[in-house]
Amino acid sequence: MKINTQYPPFTDFKKNEFKTLEYIQARGFFNSSFQDLATNLYNSYSSYKGVDFSENSFKIHISFHMVVEKQIHKVILGANIIGEEGINSYFLALCDEQEQQLIRKFHFDYALPEITTNQRVPIFHLQYGGKSTQEMLDDGLEDTKLDNWLSIPRLSFAPMNLALLLDMILCEFTNNDAVQIHEAPEWRDLIYKNEKFLYEQYFNNLHSHMNSLRHNKKYLIRDFHYGQ
Repeated sequence: MKINTQYPPFTDFKKNEFKTLEYIQARGFFNSSFQDLATNLYNSYSSYKGVDFSENSFKIHISFHMVVEKQIHKVILGANIIGEEGINSYFLALCDEQEQQLIRKFHFDYALPEITTNQRVPIFHLQYGGKSTQEMLDDGLEDTKLDNWLSIPRLSFAPMNLALLLDMILCEFTNNDAVQIHEAPEWRDLIYKNEKFLYEQYFNNLHSHMNSLRHNKKYLIRDFHYGQ
């Protein structure tokens, strides 16, 4: 058993992301308070209607504005799910628009252990920084504050998807408008279903390992995160 045992197949994962877009669009969660976010999510939803996810990737790259630390900032989020190559990556970035600078950028990645790097990588991890996307470069955003040459540390982290990333944004960059969304029963239902979809087996795998004879000083939880 590995920590990613019975992780949802990539086709199911992509279908679930589309269902999230469809659910948000149908209920108009962001229409009143975060109109640019609502528009961009709708455009993403429209672009994937009728797509066969067994043969196509799922990728979004959207920006919107929120009050962060009492100032309006541009927030950028992205998702890239390809499938067979084992690429499943999300990011959250925060920009200082006056200086056209990226000031925060976090990646949430799923890295198959078969993909080799210069060192071992936790299968599910959080990484600060990373390279700018082509869309960011096209938008004139500079990343000189990020030291994007530094790829470590990669910190063990729970799996991520679009619904959970949006929920994190609402809870962290919170205000009255965000609270009304993330505490709404329909929103909580969306997050509950995605926690069941993505977290249940992940934590079952951790629990099973901790309660097995394999968990000892030679095979730690730390090793389990690295896919050993």
